[in-house]
Amino acid sequence: ELGGPLCGRPAAAAFERAGLAGPIRRACPWANECLREALPELEPLFDQHYDRVVRESLCLLYVAMTRAKLGLFMMMDRPSKKHVESGEISRADHLLRMTLAPDVEPELGAMLHRTGDPAAVLAHGRDEAAGREPAPAPAGADDDDARPQLRAAASDGDGPTFRSRGGAARPASQTLDDGDHAAALDRLRLLNDGAIDRGTAVHALFEAIEWLDNGNAETSTLDDASLLERLKAIAPRRPDDWRRETVSLFRQSLASPEVAAALTKPAVPAGHTLHVAHELPYARSEDGRIQRGYIDRLVVERDERGAAVLAEIVDFKTDAVGPDDEAALAQAAKHHRPQLEAYRTVVGALHRLAGDAIAMRLVFVRPGRVVTLER
Repeated sequence: ELGGPLCGRPAAAAFERAGLAGPIRRACPWANECLREALPELEPLFDQHYDRVVRESLCLLYVAMTRAKLGLFMMMDRPSKKHVESGEISRADHLLRMTLAPDVEPELGAMLHRTGDPAAVLAHGRDEAAGREPAPAPAGADDDDARPQLRAAASDGDGPTFRSRGGAARPASQTLDDGDHAAALDRLRLLNDGAIDRGTAVHALFEAIEWLDNGNAETSTLDDASLLERLKAIAPRRPDDWRRETVSLFRQSLASPEVAAALTKPAVPAGHTLHVAHELPYARSEDGRIQRGYIDRLVVERDERGAAVLAEIVDFKTDAVGPDDEAALAQAAKHHRPQLEAYRTVVGALHRLAGDAIAMRLVFVRPGRVVTLER
């Protein structure tokens, strides 16, 4: 989450209120920059929205950094040359780098900032897990030992070793043996996020589709140049070959009759209309906790009065499943079902629909298969 924008993603709506917690005075659906330029009276409303979201992001960052019991390890992606030269601060990792290590060259694998001894932190954790009394802090130690590390990516320098963005894990540090290294990886659950990047990129390409024209993916909005440009904005540090491979995967998936059918506009009764939303954000209270998420694709059918009568949730998955492996598909669908059921609850509350009026479909991109979950 350090790489996420401090101002958050576009919301469903923006509102203006008196003070930090006063009554809401104005609200409007989300408007892009072009609309706001045409309606300058909305600018104060959106300025307040961004101020509020950035303040909340910084509060979350503060809480995350001050609740660690033994140690805090922060890994950030190597910033682009543009961000380094401009000094722009739009993400949490930019803020941390400029605050903790403004004069350190952010090379891949560089330790940008460190206070404390990671080996002592892991040793303390092993003692606790084994039921032993943790060893006392070394002489001269103070509260600084609990302060954070900020690492640009994996390296073989001092401190624990982790996987870098898009790179393989590097050798363990001289201060940690192999067991410590494995423990650190397991404890922090930092996996190679190449698959995450691929999934994010594929989702971005499917966002370009409202409906296929009679199942035909070869439309002007889906030409390769447009898709590659979209991926360049999503994954700027990925090479061109990686982006072309992602477009190829997207094309192969659309060539599947099942996937094409799921994205082809169906016939609806006279007077009914279909509305498509992509990456629809939501937040709800669940068992006393706030649950947040994004629905990949939501199609809502409305009648002549504008009331929702049916809905379809479509979720894109990049699981490595074979096209003919029915058992693996069934297992993957079972694994993802709770997520889709949470979406269904949200959609039902949002549009006042019963559960049996909301279809749930999983689109497995790699095998080009679509699994409809029974309601």
